[in-house]
Amino acid sequence: MNLSFDEIVKVANDRDPLKNEGFVLVTSDFQRMKIKSEKYVTYNKVHDLTNYDIVNYLLTGEIDDFVPLMADYQKKMVTDLSEKVSVWARNANMVIDELNAMNFDSKKSMAAFFNAPENQKKYKQFSRYAYHAFDQNRKIPEIQECVKQYRDVNTGRYSHGFLQTFLYDWLGMNEKV
Repeated sequence: MNLSFDEIVKVANDRDPLKNEGFVLVTSDFQRMKIKSEKYVTYNKVHDLTNYDIVNYLLTGEIDDFVPLMADYQKKMVTDLSEKVSVWARNANMVIDELNAMNFDSKKSMAAFFNAPENQKKYKQFSRYAYHAFDQNRKIPEIQECVKQYRDVNTGRYSHGFLQTFLYDWLGMNEKV
C-alpha cells in the first residue's frame, strides 16, 4: 500500500491514542522515521504536567486542550491554580490602577513608595513594571501586557524564571516546579 506522508499522518491521527502510538516508517534505504499521532503526544504530555506547565497553559489559554485528558487530581490542580491566577490577576489590575492614579513625579519618589515597609507586600512585585512605564513616560500597562514580555515568541511558552516567580512569589506556592 502506498500512502503519501500526509495520508499516513492522517491515519495516525484518526486512531485511538490509548491503543496506538503511531507508525514507524522504513524508507527504501532503511532509514526509520516515527510518526506519532497528535492525540497520543498530547495524551502523554498530560501525565507529566507540573504546576509550571499548568500555569503556562493557563496564561497562554491552552489549558482547555488538556483538561479532558486529565486524571481527577490534575483537574483539581488546574481548578486550584486557575482560581489563584484569577484572584492574582484581579488584584494585580486593581494595584496597577492605584499606581497609575498616583502619578509619581520621579523614580526616586516611586522607589521611596515601593520601599516603604507598609507597601512592600502589596506593591513590590509590580515595581519593575512601574519603573519601566515611568521610563517610557506612559501609564503602567495592563497585567497581560506586563507578562507578555516573558513569553518566548518561538515556543509560545513563558520563561522558566518568570513562571517560578509567578508561582512562588505571586501565588505564594512553596513547592518546586
